[in-house]
Amino acid sequence: MNLLTTEKRIAVLEDAKAAEFYFSHPASEDLTGNIYIGRVTKVLPGMQAAFVDIGLEKNGFLHRDQLITYHTNTLETKREKNISEFVREGESLLVQVEKNSVGTKGPKLTNVIEVGGHSIIYVPNGNYVAISKKMKNEETRSFWRNLFNDMLRSPEGVVARTSTENCSVEEIQKELDKLRNVYNEIQEKQKHTKAPALLHASDHLSERYLKSIGTETIHEVIVDTSHDFQRIKHAYPNLSVQYYDGKENIFTHYSLETEVDRLSKKIVWLSNGSYLIIEHTEAMTVIDVNTGKFTGKTNLKDTVFKTNEQAVVEIARQLRLRDIGGMILIDLIDMKSAEDKAKLIRVFSEHLKKDRTRTVVYGFTQLGILEMTRKRVRENIVHQQTEQCITCGNGYVQSKNSLMYKLERELMELRGNDAEVIWIEATFHLVELMNETQMFDLLENALRVKLYVSEMKDVKPNYYIRHIGSLKEIEERMNSG
Repeated sequence: MNLLTTEKRIAVLEDAKAAEFYFSHPASEDLTGNIYIGRVTKVLPGMQAAFVDIGLEKNGFLHRDQLITYHTNTLETKREKNISEFVREGESLLVQVEKNSVGTKGPKLTNVIEVGGHSIIYVPNGNYVAISKKMKNEETRSFWRNLFNDMLRSPEGVVARTSTENCSVEEIQKELDKLRNVYNEIQEKQKHTKAPALLHASDHLSERYLKSIGTETIHEVIVDTSHDFQRIKHAYPNLSVQYYDGKENIFTHYSLETEVDRLSKKIVWLSNGSYLIIEHTEAMTVIDVNTGKFTGKTNLKDTVFKTNEQAVVEIARQLRLRDIGGMILIDLIDMKSAEDKAKLIRVFSEHLKKDRTRTVVYGFTQLGILEMTRKRVRENIVHQQTEQCITCGNGYVQSKNSLMYKLERELMELRGNDAEVIWIEATFHLVELMNETQMFDLLENALRVKLYVSEMKDVKPNYYIRHIGSLKEIEERMNSG
C-alpha cells in the first residue's frame, strides 16, 4: 500500500505478480459507500428513475428499484405503479453511492442503505439474510442463517462475509450492535442537516479495500505510513502487517512502477511472441489478438488455438489490472472448430474466477467475436491515469494529475537530503496545476527545501528534476546554459 503521498495506490500481488491496482486522489476520490442526504431534482417516469443532487458536480442516478418505498410494496403494486408514485421532485432522500461517476454519467445511487463491517454488512431495511457464496459448508451456512434470523429485528437485514465463518457469536453480536449505532447516528444527523450534504463517509481507503478483498485470502499487508500501519494492526489483529520505511517509493522497491507504466500501453506482448491490442471507446473496450512472431511447431490449427489460449489467460489478467468494465469484445484469431471454441471459453471462464468483479461471458457471435461484460464500478485505470494526446488526437499521454503525483513521489524520495534547493523544469500546464493545488508549498514544507521552478516548452505535460544542490550552483548552471 503506497499511502504516503497525495495519490493513494494499492497493489494486489498473486504468486509474486501484480494482479490488481487501485488508485485514488482528490480529483477521483472513491465515493462508494458514502451516505448523503440528497434532494430529488428530476423524476423521469419513462426511465423509472430520478436524479438526485448530493452536492457533487454531477447529480446521482437513482432507479425506482433502489427505493425502500418500492421494496416494501407487494409485487402486484410494484407492477402497477411507476416511480412518480414513490418519490417526488424536491423531496429529501437518504441515499448511498453504489457506483462512482463514470465518464459523463453521475454516480449511481441506492436508497437501500448498507453499513459495512469487518465480517458483516448491516442493511437496516433489508429484511433478508444473505450468506457469502464462498462459505461452502452447508451446516455452517444454516447455523449463521438461523442465528441472524434470531438476532435481527424487523425490517433489518444482514449480509455475512466469508470471514464470519471464523468469528464467535459474541464477536458478530458486538459488530451488529456497533453497526446499528452507526446507522442510528446517521439518522440523527439527517434530522438536523439540510440537503444536499454528506452524512457518513465510508471507511478509510485501506480498510475499505481490505474488506472488499476479504482478509481471509490475504497473506500479508505492507504499508508505507506508520499511521496506517497502526490502524490496520488495530482493526485486523490476526493479519500480518509490515511497515515499510525505506526512502525509495514502495512501488519502486517492489518493482511495481514498471507494471504501472505498462497499464497505459495499447499493446501487450505475450510470452510466445503474439500480442494483444487494447482499444477503449466510450461505449466499450475492444481487444484484438495477433499471432505476431509466433508460428507454432505443428500445424496452423495448433498455432491458432495456442495463441488464443495464451491470449484469453492474459486478457483475464489485464481486465483486473486495468479495471476494465462494461462491454468487452475480443477479436480472437479465427477458429473453425466448435469444440476448440468451447474449450477456449472454459479456459477463459476458469481464469475469470479469480476476479472479484462480476463478469459474464456470452460466447462467440456469428462474426467470431467473443462477447463479455465486466461490472463497471469506476473509470478504468487508463482513463484515470491518462488524457487524450492534443498532438495526434488519437493516442493517450500521462495526465497532468498523474504526472504531478509522480513528481511528488520522486521528490519525496529526497526527504532528509541536505540540499538547499531543488530545480524543477516543467511544462506550463503542469506548473499551473501544481500552483492551483498548492503542491509546491506542501512539498517545500515536507522536504524542508526550496523548490526552484522554471518553465519548459513541450506540447505534452512533462517535467525534469534538473539539479539538487545550492542556489548558487543552480544560478551558475542557468547562466551557463
